[in-house]
Amino acid sequence: MPLTRPRNRFILLMICLSSSILPLLSQPLPRAVTPGSHITNKPWSAFWISPPNQPARAYGVYHFRKTIELTEPPAKFVVHLSADNRYRLFVNGAPVHIGPARGDLRHWRFDSLDIAAFLQSGTNVIAAQVWHFAEHGPVAQVTDQTAFILQVDNAASALANTDASWLVFKNPAYTPLTDARSRLWTYIVAGPGDDVDAAHYPWGWTAADFDDSVWVSAASLRRGSPRGLSTDGRWPLVARQIPLMEATPIHLQTVRRVAGTQVPAAFLLGDSPVSIPAHTTARILLDQTEITTAFPALLVSDGAGSTVTLTYAESLYEGPDTPASKVKRHRNAIEDNTMRGFIDIFRPDGGENRLFRPLRWRTWRYLQLDVTTADAPLTLQDLRAEFTAYPLSEHANFPRSDPSLFQIWDIAWRTLRTGTHEIFTDSPYYEQLSYVGDTRIEALVSLYVSGDDHLMRKSIEAFDESHNPNGLTSSRWPDSRHQSIPPYSLVWISMVNDYWQLRDDPDFVQARLAGVREILRYFHEHSHPVSGSCTGRQWWNYIDWIPS
Repeated sequence: MPLTRPRNRFILLMICLSSSILPLLSQPLPRAVTPGSHITNKPWSAFWISPPNQPARAYGVYHFRKTIELTEPPAKFVVHLSADNRYRLFVNGAPVHIGPARGDLRHWRFDSLDIAAFLQSGTNVIAAQVWHFAEHGPVAQVTDQTAFILQVDNAASALANTDASWLVFKNPAYTPLTDARSRLWTYIVAGPGDDVDAAHYPWGWTAADFDDSVWVSAASLRRGSPRGLSTDGRWPLVARQIPLMEATPIHLQTVRRVAGTQVPAAFLLGDSPVSIPAHTTARILLDQTEITTAFPALLVSDGAGSTVTLTYAESLYEGPDTPASKVKRHRNAIEDNTMRGFIDIFRPDGGENRLFRPLRWRTWRYLQLDVTTADAPLTLQDLRAEFTAYPLSEHANFPRSDPSLFQIWDIAWRTLRTGTHEIFTDSPYYEQLSYVGDTRIEALVSLYVSGDDHLMRKSIEAFDESHNPNGLTSSRWPDSRHQSIPPYSLVWISMVNDYWQLRDDPDFVQARLAGVREILRYFHEHSHPVSGSCTGRQWWNYIDWIPS
């Protein structure tokens, strides 16, 4: 059994009350709740809604909103909600939650939240930003079409349920940046970057006093239905199995290189804005000092016609920015090295307090700002981030006399943390895919160190749900491209065995045995009758990246 000796090793939150961006990163948190049987075993009253007169499966960022009246602040207000691809929920202007948890088209996850802390007497606005990445989406993102659903738990508040009374607006400010693979010359399938033109953004759209007169009524598609209760197979709803993701405000740590401007040290504390004059090109290289997975939040004012490019990288590269330069330097080295990475672009419109935050979290140690101004100066007021990952806690340790083992432990734990989100991932930067070969190791470490088995259970169950007609599980799941590595199905059996040995949960293990038998049947049918060695030649018979 793991030792239970908690250690508070990381201090990620540095509070600076003078910063105007802090309230945007320190809202109250929603409370996750367990849905009752009236939600999991009965059809919903709420409809899946979508933007009318828009392509169902094309790239788009949409805003939905509904105004409701409450006679008094509720003690409890539970909503159940989901979206395709993803949503970000706001209540009375406050950001609440991002979801749903990763699933597949046969098991579509929904979240259950108590949002009472965000509501008030009188007028309230429940709003959601919903996006569909279409062909640009992460490989781990499966999809049917753009849609959103919200079901209120209490029948007395059913007016908040999604239907044609909700309003919707397509945000024309967004353009996908889809050239990461050609720019990095490697396999990167984590989705597009965001190019956001502030001049076309509906600023203030989550507020009660926002003018939504040009918005249109949402189109109702079909009522929500828990899995197994409908003859229509679209979005069969399954309750979220894992906790809400961690959301911790963090500062960027240090400025490593500057050109074309000056950056006071207090800028990273939110105390000293950076003013970039008109007709100027500036570059600021920031170092987080370790890999992080977070939502950057850049607050700017003025600077109409400016362009701010945010580039995220694990390390810098040797030499010039050419296809031949693929060698990463020592992670601390920056001299004579090139910054190359995943990018977002923000185009200020000259307004005050314009906040850029990407739709999805980013991964970086180094974050570079490249700023080009036009006829007006641009003020960088603040730059912070919100760390996000699965909420693992470190409760175990092991005795060690060599001090270097402390560093190895810390590096390994940080690697696990940044690679663990709604699924265990092989890499937080390049793929963000859950391969069973990586997942088995990550599940064991997370269980031993944290004692948390929720994501381990979800992963085992998800791979079981990915079984193909030949009996094999998919090698990675969720997966919009359905990759098959036959030996990885044997690794999944090992995951089931790990769980059986470490958890007293015979019903869960027994439910997996049919899937285990299907895999063994495949290998029995594709094995030499005498030697027992595998004779299967289909798919990708991969074990590890070792040439021999």
